[in-house]
Amino acid sequence: MDVPSIMRVPMAGGKATTVLDGLVDPPGKLKWMGFIQGPVLSPDGTTIAFAALGDLWLVSTAGDEAVPRRVTNDVFVETNPVWAPDGRSLAYSSDRDGAVGLWVRDLAAGTDRRIAPDGTTASWSPDGTRLAYLDSDAQLRVVQVANRESRQAHARIFEPGRPSWSPAWA
Repeated sequence: MDVPSIMRVPMAGGKATTVLDGLVDPPGKLKWMGFIQGPVLSPDGTTIAFAALGDLWLVSTAGDEAVPRRVTNDVFVETNPVWAPDGRSLAYSSDRDGAVGLWVRDLAAGTDRRIAPDGTTASWSPDGTRLAYLDSDAQLRVVQVANRESRQAHARIFEPGRPSWSPAWA
């Protein structure tokens, strides 16, 4: 059976090594983690955030320390994590309000804050003050993280994917 994995490959070439093999080892028992979705590398390169089993997880990029830590643990579905440029927060999508919305998790405090009621697939601005995201109508929107003021940046987009920032918008 193939196991979903997160691998580390040296930039200069060489052999790939396994960081996470799709299994989680909570104290005393081994458990199938399911599909690993949307792995994203932290800005400092030390941690990978990903979604699995409907929750968000963090795992060290050091293979010998690769024990995943659950960030969210609830009945809701969290997905599409993306790191803030300073590495202190994750933006993600969750259905915890009944519809998929955009949330930000302060990793140090362990608190979550809804940023947009209908957002998915977000991308942080380079300065970390805004998030670009697709709303439920597939319109590209930009929201100020501090005050949650949102504006439409582009009408309906018929292509799936995560928004990105150009230097003109940064």
